[in-house]
Amino acid sequence: MLAAAFVLSCGGGDSPVNASSAGTGTGDTTGSMIGFSSSSGSDSATRGTAGSGDAADSTGNPTCTIETAAEDCDDSDPCTQDQCNASAECFSEPWPSGTPCEADDGTPGSCQDDGCVVECTSDETCDDDNACTIDSCDTRLGACVNDPLDGIDAPVDAQTPGDCSIVACVGGNEVPQADDSDLADDRNECTVDSCSRGTPDSTPAVVGFPCGADGLCDGDGSCVECNSPSDCTDLPIDDDCRTRTCTAGVCGQDFVDQVTEVNATRQTLGNCQLIVCDGAGDIESETDNSDVPFDGLECTQDLCTAGAPSNPPAASGEDCGGIGVCDGFGICVGCVNASDCGGSDTFCQTITCANNTCGVNNAPVGLPLPLFDQTANDCQQLVCDGGGSQIALADDADLPNSDGNDCTGESCNNGMTLFPDLDLDDPCDQDGGVVCDGDGSCVECNEAAQCSGAGQCGANACNDNVCGVDPVGLGTPCSDGLFCTQADECNGAGTCIGGGTPCPGPDGDSNCAESCNEGTNSCDAVDPALSACEDGLFCTNNDTCDGSGTCQAGGATCAGADGDSDCTESCDEGANNCNAVDPPGTTCNDGLFCTQTDQCNAAGVCEGGGDPCPGPDDGDDCSERCSEFFNTCTANDPNGSACNDGLFCTQTDTCSGGSCNGSGNPCTGADGDGNCAESCDEGTNNCGGNDPAGSACDDGQFCTDNDTCNASGACTGSGDPCDGPDGDGDCTETCDESDNDCGGQDPNGAVCDPGGIFGGLCANGLCVGI
Repeated sequence: MLAAAFVLSCGGGDSPVNASSAGTGTGDTTGSMIGFSSSSGSDSATRGTAGSGDAADSTGNPTCTIETAAEDCDDSDPCTQDQCNASAECFSEPWPSGTPCEADDGTPGSCQDDGCVVECTSDETCDDDNACTIDSCDTRLGACVNDPLDGIDAPVDAQTPGDCSIVACVGGNEVPQADDSDLADDRNECTVDSCSRGTPDSTPAVVGFPCGADGLCDGDGSCVECNSPSDCTDLPIDDDCRTRTCTAGVCGQDFVDQVTEVNATRQTLGNCQLIVCDGAGDIESETDNSDVPFDGLECTQDLCTAGAPSNPPAASGEDCGGIGVCDGFGICVGCVNASDCGGSDTFCQTITCANNTCGVNNAPVGLPLPLFDQTANDCQQLVCDGGGSQIALADDADLPNSDGNDCTGESCNNGMTLFPDLDLDDPCDQDGGVVCDGDGSCVECNEAAQCSGAGQCGANACNDNVCGVDPVGLGTPCSDGLFCTQADECNGAGTCIGGGTPCPGPDGDSNCAESCNEGTNSCDAVDPALSACEDGLFCTNNDTCDGSGTCQAGGATCAGADGDSDCTESCDEGANNCNAVDPPGTTCNDGLFCTQTDQCNAAGVCEGGGDPCPGPDDGDDCSERCSEFFNTCTANDPNGSACNDGLFCTQTDTCSGGSCNGSGNPCTGADGDGNCAESCDEGTNNCGGNDPAGSACDDGQFCTDNDTCNASGACTGSGDPCDGPDGDGDCTETCDESDNDCGGQDPNGAVCDPGGIFGGLCANGLCVGI
């Protein structure tokens, strides 16, 4: 519990301003009552150190009384109140800041942290270099007063003419604001001065705007002599020999090269002259022998001779436009010579020219053409028809050439070419034939007597003009000339066939060398390979000769290893039975469907092995295990066996209850990045399918929030991560994409709060009161 003590200040003494007028030690109690609480002293007062009294306690500390506190406790500081507490200890408390006081020289001041401070003695000493305050000196306190101006323009001396802005006073602060009417003048006739939201701007005047004495603006802010050649009106106009130019804003002229031909409208046709440029912008005339004088007459020449025109007559016989020839005097006539009439003379017609007129002379009718104009061996003769042409007449003495057929002749009949057939059996030698058949063909025969070469089992024949052999009757005796045949006779097809053999040949006994030997005319030849024989063993069957005279063992007498379930079916030669054990490892059948590779063991028992079914094989079928009950491969594969469901969009496929089920996803899918087309597309077997609409993504923009994928696979942002214009005093809270922060200026005119009564609007990032 803190003890509370109350003391009365000793009026006068250090009391501000009037301290010197207070009584001393009179016990005046007109001062203010001041209270404080303390257990061991207070920071607001200084104890036992102030005062100038002589009294002291047993410890040597100064002592005071309430009545003499002003004298005993005076610390010479006009900004503290000197007092004495109940323990006769001095202490001082500072007067509130701004309390009037007097400096040592009596100048009025005010109490501050540093004591009694004198800031001014006149208004002139209080200028704070701020045009938006009214500066004055409170001489009562010796303190400067800077009253703020608000809601008005700053004085003229604070403004800068032509800077597109005006300084306004806002709560005593100089705040620049855009003033697009405060135009700047750059003193350039070819620019247009303007302000844009407080920023000075000068844009080039339009091209062609007048400037200077006779200049034009070039659209880039410069005054030039010209922008195009058409601006150079002081120069002669353009023609074939000169052209006005405008280069870098300066007018000039280009001249075409000397002897350049001018256009046709400035030429005179047919005067053997050519108008050309002289290289200095003017024209001149020069000789042009190609510019001939054209008079339109076919039988005169159009000539230029050393620049002089003339039209002399064309040479006699010269063509005059396809209607005749020139007569040498400038006249176009039908002809001068027969050769001018065109065409060529023939045996039956001669071309003539009489009195410049073309004509013909025709040979008499029936006059034969020369041999070199005739076609030999065509049964015809060419003669004149009396009209200048030729015709063909029949000439049956002009026989045709051979047609290359030995069995036809050559003749003419009233101008027609004929090839009649020769008689039957006339000789010929063509296409393998020897006689004519009477129908124009050379053949081998017309009857059997013309054929030969039949054997003992055939007769000569002529069939369809071709020699052949007809067989004699079946059984007709003959001889094939062989020892090893007996009772030879014709077979009815033209061949002599031997029958029977004089030797035993293969007869099934153990002797394999009993066949007929044609070379030695004996019966000691080797029997044919595979001929039946008998080797005398019980365990062999169907023995055959080997083709070398030896009887070889044939097939087994017993079933032996035959793939059935009995493994004791091999032959026992000693016992002459079929009860011996089949060789170990031979194939058998244990009768079970689910074994595949069955083999006999050494004890004669059939043991099964292997599996006929695929079983789990990573395919799409999960029912491929062996079922002995059904004798099929349709039993379910073990759950968890690997398989393939055939889908691109599953990754880890396993069997379950006989079905192949896929899980996992090979594609990234919706993963929050900027790509909204990373989902699995089963149709195209790729990862280019659109992510689900509404999936989270990132469009890469700082100034969007809540980015999601749309149905078209595009990442679209919405929302705003920044406060933006929110009515507070901060006008730089708009999103700035270029800096990726929320420090962009709020739009000018946005409502804000400058802390005043009437609110404000944002202007260039500052909240300005209204």
